[in-house]
Amino acid sequence: MDDSGAVKRCPDCGELKAVSEFGRNARLADGLARYCKTCFRRRSQESYRKRRAEQGKVVRERVQVPEDHKFCPRCSEIKPRADFGRNRTAKDGLTTYCKQCHTIVARENKAKNHGSERSYLLRYRYGITDDDFARMLARQGGLCAVCRAVPGTFVDHCHRTGQVRGVLCFNCNNGLGHFGDNTVLLELAALYLDGELLWPEFVVLPERREGGPVAPRGVLGSAAGACGSLSPYGRGAVRVVPAVQHGDRAVPG
Repeated sequence: MDDSGAVKRCPDCGELKAVSEFGRNARLADGLARYCKTCFRRRSQESYRKRRAEQGKVVRERVQVPEDHKFCPRCSEIKPRADFGRNRTAKDGLTTYCKQCHTIVARENKAKNHGSERSYLLRYRYGITDDDFARMLARQGGLCAVCRAVPGTFVDHCHRTGQVRGVLCFNCNNGLGHFGDNTVLLELAALYLDGELLWPEFVVLPERREGGPVAPRGVLGSAAGACGSLSPYGRGAVRVVPAVQHGDRAVPG
């Protein structure tokens, strides 16, 4: 439709204006907004102020923002665009709040909707609740599912299937992670610890032996600091599996 020369009267200000002064509204017969853009903007501002007052919230006044800057409504500061995160859905491509305030608001929303940061992460990462975690830990007697020596605090899961396996302590969880959940490497490590010393002539002085990890005393067999793997079946009782050829050496299969 050619709108050149077409006019419409705004029922708010009573003026006859060109149709270009009106926004679009497909629900009305002429496809134009009821009020002109100027009146519509004023009415929107009045409605906003009324709603904020009814909710007991502060009315945010419009401020002059320099180029390449943005106003953060939480800290009420004008900051460079670089101080705001990215948001593709926003008109300006930036988050509503500056990075510092965005972090605080996100934490507050998590606490409001999920109870705590930990509760949120349990549900978001592993799909379990605080009650699920408590039930898992109780079934393990409150201890790490691997070493059975210290309380379990970290949820362990299979990175391939996503299946939650249990609750581990920091050291055991880290250990599995460093081995990449590779049972072959874990078997080799146990065989290595229980095998013959490769360099018997080299011995670390007693006063310098506290740098590496030491197993808790009385856990899974030998006392802390003893050489060899601490198998749950006793020292030297590592489960040996059939070997398969892998390069130049045989490894457990």
